[in-house]
Amino acid sequence: MPGGFLDLLDASDRHEMLRGARRVSYRAGFVAPGGEGAPPVALVVESGLVRIFVQSRDGRQASVAYFHPGGLYARVGIMGPPVTADIQAIVDSSVLLIDTVHLTKLTTGSLAIAQAAIEALGTELSHLVRIITVRSLGSMTERLAFDILERASDSQLRDGQLVCHATHDQLANSVGSAREVVTRIIRDLRRSGVVDTLPGRIRVLDAPRLSLIVRGLARL
Repeated sequence: MPGGFLDLLDASDRHEMLRGARRVSYRAGFVAPGGEGAPPVALVVESGLVRIFVQSRDGRQASVAYFHPGGLYARVGIMGPPVTADIQAIVDSSVLLIDTVHLTKLTTGSLAIAQAAIEALGTELSHLVRIITVRSLGSMTERLAFDILERASDSQLRDGQLVCHATHDQLANSVGSAREVVTRIIRDLRRSGVVDTLPGRIRVLDAPRLSLIVRGLARL
């Protein structure tokens, strides 16, 4: 994994950035709503896996990004119009909540910190583009990993379990493949310790690695 936002700063700038920051632990399944009227937020993931997603009025969801340790997510005025996205801890996670007023002052007053923020957000933008395109351009393994993780993340919000409720036929129809191909990939995921399976269900055991497969940064 490449270095995160804080790794792009020298020691003095990193110390200044974290002045007033709070370390917060999120249990798996925790959701911080980010709808209209939500306060500004800036966080750096220390451990775990955090999902940023949007919801339609009828309850449908779409992931914006999955943040691994080092990832910076900011919803503040200097980053442009606020995005009404929610934050979900996929696994037990620790994050540093950065003082948004302090962050704004630093990014507008320090060229080094502004450049680091731009680089970090640019990296996340490339991940967003990959999430958008993986459904049609990714390998079959990447597309299936994305589908399983999306379904499991949605299930976690409803019943607290990171489980994909779908048959192999349903997954094959969803990703545009044959049932035999889906069965083979799921078997490889199971052998690698990423998932466990029961009839009609796929339990995600290693969500961070599944996310890395989606991003093309890990292979089975």
